[in-house]
Amino acid sequence: REQGSRVDRHEGIGQGAIGRAAFKLLVTHPKLKKIPLILETPKEGDDGKPDPQNDIRNLKLLRRLES
Repeated sequence: REQGSRVDRHEGIGQGAIGRAAFKLLVTHPKLKKIPLILETPKEGDDGKPDPQNDIRNLKLLRRLES
C-alpha cells in the first residue's frame, strides 16, 4: 500500500518498499553500528503457519549485507 494508507505491512528484508540497497546502507552506516535494531518481519510461512525460519533467513540476509 501507499505511504499514508495507515496500513502497517511487514515484509521480508528487501521485499517491501525498502529495498536491499537501503538495508545495506542502514547496517553499514558507522553511526548506527552500535545501535540495536528491531525487526518487524512476517512470522508466517506461505501456508500461513508460524515459520521460525523466516527470522533466521532475514538475519542471515542482513549479515550478508553488512559484509
